[in-house]
Amino acid sequence: MKVFFSLPFLLIYGLLLVSVLVHLRLRRSAIVLLVSMMASLYLLCTPWLTHVLMRMVAKTPPLEKPQSLVDNGVQAIVVAGGGDYFSPETGSSSVAGGYSLPRLRYAARLARQSGLPVLLTGIEASAMARTLDQDYGLKAAWVESESLNTAENADRTAAILLPLNINRVALVTDAWHMSRATFVFKRHGFLVTPAATSYPLAYIQGRPPLLLPRNELFAQNMIGISELLGQVLYRIKFRSSPVPSPAPSAIPVS
Repeated sequence: MKVFFSLPFLLIYGLLLVSVLVHLRLRRSAIVLLVSMMASLYLLCTPWLTHVLMRMVAKTPPLEKPQSLVDNGVQAIVVAGGGDYFSPETGSSSVAGGYSLPRLRYAARLARQSGLPVLLTGIEASAMARTLDQDYGLKAAWVESESLNTAENADRTAAILLPLNINRVALVTDAWHMSRATFVFKRHGFLVTPAATSYPLAYIQGRPPLLLPRNELFAQNMIGISELLGQVLYRIKFRSSPVPSPAPSAIPVS
């Protein structure tokens, strides 16, 4: 169902509405709608919108001193999954892909600098564990591979770590996703140190003119808008509901 509200379908709906307005001889309304659609597409490609969305969604600054995680009482590194890749060139086994790979790369760096254990959460966690082992030479301490979304990530991670009296975690995910992820992990009783990665074009490296369109920003800004809507949805969804008891889903890795 979500796909029917994605940008291609929204454009189709908009053009159909323009056609209906023209057919009804409401040409001024049709022109206003068409110009608005064109302006929206243009803004979606600009650094200006990226900066606006960053201030609204990705407020978390980069972690300045990763080596200080232990000094600050962090007990584990939690990595939220974001996709996998079935890899015929490496033996047809699934490995970390999509958003998971940069998150895993950063988590491996943090783990080496701090010596903290790593928990992988998400349906792609097994693939991430394989990549962490084969490509980075690190073993995940826990693998939780049944959660399908951010709320389930937090719930099932709580089932693993809280019984072990581990409630201070460094959470690794994309900069766009960090605010929503931090919200649900805190709601489950964690004290979260955000460790964000994958900032949009590294805060727009080179500082181009704010209204100069760049095709690579289109996808980034669409993610930002989607995440903004996700934050609103999560706060409405969880505003009055009690904190759930964690699901029993611990899968320790020896």
